[in-house]
Amino acid sequence: GIPSPAMDTRQAALVAVLATATAVVWWRVRRRQHRIVRRAALDIGSGQHKMLIADVDVTPRGTKIVKILHSVQRQVLLSHDLVGRGEDTLSEEILRQSRDVIGAFCAMAREWGAVEVAGVGTAVFRKARNGRAYLRSLREALGVRVEVVPQDEEGELGFLTALSSGYVDRRDLVAWDSGSGSFQITGVAADALGCYEGPLGDSRVTQMLLDLAGVISPRASTGLSASPNPVKLEHARALVIALRDSIPPPPDWLLRKVARPETTVVAIGERTSIFYVAASILGTNFLHRTDVWSAVERVANRDDADLAAALPLFGEEAMAVPKLCLLYSVMEVAGMESVTFVQTMGSCEGILLAGDVLWSQQ
Repeated sequence: GIPSPAMDTRQAALVAVLATATAVVWWRVRRRQHRIVRRAALDIGSGQHKMLIADVDVTPRGTKIVKILHSVQRQVLLSHDLVGRGEDTLSEEILRQSRDVIGAFCAMAREWGAVEVAGVGTAVFRKARNGRAYLRSLREALGVRVEVVPQDEEGELGFLTALSSGYVDRRDLVAWDSGSGSFQITGVAADALGCYEGPLGDSRVTQMLLDLAGVISPRASTGLSASPNPVKLEHARALVIALRDSIPPPPDWLLRKVARPETTVVAIGERTSIFYVAASILGTNFLHRTDVWSAVERVANRDDADLAAALPLFGEEAMAVPKLCLLYSVMEVAGMESVTFVQTMGSCEGILLAGDVLWSQQ
């Protein structure tokens, strides 16, 4: 027979109740899958110690930065200490400076309400014989986990950091991270991440320039203590030639990727990075290779006091020319015409997004 209007009303009400119940169950399941956590990520670099505090959304599908709350960095020239002293261990004095800074970071993280604090140690801790033992001592003394990462994993963290900027799609991205002890250039190659690793950083390149210029650097207790400034242009050119011989040949995947018009090379770093130095001199975050050399010419033949008064170099005037020459030389060797600088807190953004390997033992 024909359904009565009362039957239609009861069926509609039942459908509505079932739909509401389904929505509530779905909302509860989805809510359980999301966990908002306040984290403090530490990037214990070879020249700068950095920390970024943020709220992150942790889900089974991955982690997303919800809100950045605070960032801080402090200069601790670990690589200068290692290179300048000509030894294979870090001095007690420089480790004391590092421990004091990391202790202050941990206290700051607690004040901001961070419930998870972890980080990575980079190139200098891979090179120094006492590097890993020092980081283990931090866990015992301060309760903070800082892991030494292989260079390719450091490159992955740089890639995550560049990707978090939202500037370019994953497949079209090449991420470049350069510090005091090494550089990493990372991109998707054949559906997996490839990493071009370089053993050169600010400290070693500064020592190379001092040697080329015939400047004797006293073996101070905490490393390099001489400045190559004012740098003659002939010495800057000689440094570039020396760097060409020292920089490893780039892999084929990188040369092919850089040649693609769709590719964007995103250079990441904080205010003392080689990219920030170039951007501050040139007045743009779009760094063309020929313009980088013009930046070298603009800082050559100037002493530390002149550079400090004219540019935001944050006490690293002695490394201005070496940083620019390293940037120019790697661009030249890797076939990069231009790079885009995105200011980050080192690789802290990538560390925040790292998987359970780093954060699971909190």
